[in-house]
Amino acid sequence: YPVRSYPLTYNGYPYHFCSRPCRQIWWEDRDTLHNPTVIERLLRGEIQPPTFEGILTWMGLTSDVMGDDAYGYRWARNPQADNRPKSWAQDRSPSSDEAQPVPVNALFDDDFVTQLVVVLDTDTIADAARKVAAHVVGRRVPRRDAGLVVRLEGRVVPGDVTVAESGISALDIVHVGWAE
Repeated sequence: YPVRSYPLTYNGYPYHFCSRPCRQIWWEDRDTLHNPTVIERLLRGEIQPPTFEGILTWMGLTSDVMGDDAYGYRWARNPQADNRPKSWAQDRSPSSDEAQPVPVNALFDDDFVTQLVVVLDTDTIADAARKVAAHVVGRRVPRRDAGLVVRLEGRVVPGDVTVAESGISALDIVHVGWAE
């Protein structure tokens, strides 16, 4: 599928559309569609104080209505605190023997879509690569007679280790592609 962009600049902002009809629809409704982003509001000084707490207050998310994260905010912990990578699976309770889901941002080589794919911490990297490929190969990327390889932060991850052993954490960006 040939991906094309139909760009348009309006009020100094570049916009990209998937087709001419989409661009035309936007153009006809342009004055009702542009609401400033949170970052634009921060830069304009509309959100005070210009901090994370200020953003939450501006959104109406106070401590009495926010609730708690289902995973105890493990995703926000600093993995460098103990100078070693810590995966989401390693951070869970050691008494749990069942497989835990690990959502990852996956980008398949030669594809234009980053996808959120849920793998299990007990999956091998080869299994995880197949789960990512199932959403892409034969749809947007042609099939090839080749194996798959997973890269995390530029390094190739061996296919026989588990997701938990690899150091892949929730929402990490992994690149999956064809083995050479």
